[in-house]
Amino acid sequence: GGLPAVHSEHTLAGTEEVSVYQAIFSCDGGSILYVSDEAGSGDIYRRDLESGAIARLTSGDDDFWSPAWAQGQVNIAETGSGRIVGLASKGGFDRLTVVERDGRVRDFGDSHQGFTSLSHPAASGEHERIAVVASGGTRASQILEFDLDSGSEGRTVRRSTTEAIPAEMLS
Repeated sequence: GGLPAVHSEHTLAGTEEVSVYQAIFSCDGGSILYVSDEAGSGDIYRRDLESGAIARLTSGDDDFWSPAWAQGQVNIAETGSGRIVGLASKGGFDRLTVVERDGRVRDFGDSHQGFTSLSHPAASGEHERIAVVASGGTRASQILEFDLDSGSEGRTVRRSTTEAIPAEMLS
């Protein structure tokens, strides 16, 4: 009996000089996924828990993190089949990005035109779908759902308002 207790500890990712953001267990439990600035920008990494091998899954000028001072920040998620969804940010504009099971990185930016701020991706464990909170300069916040298999445009699931405000009244 008794409660679990820590008998030893070791660092899986990051150092005093390298930041780590939003570490999550993979769906199969065999690795952790996280965002790190190890290579200079916020990229997505996978660390195999058995072997300790680390793989950088994204690269480039995009950042996959946002300021961590807001509670509950989420920028990556994984579908049940192992696709990793990230919210890439560059120049203040967000894009839905998918790391496929074979390692290819797909940009879904064309599937959410008019929505430039994305947050809180939530992945389905059974279907290849992802939901995000999305808004834009002339678009009020709403929940968009994306079908990763079809690559079709995001579908509005819920709106935050009736959107009775004329678009010209929004920045």
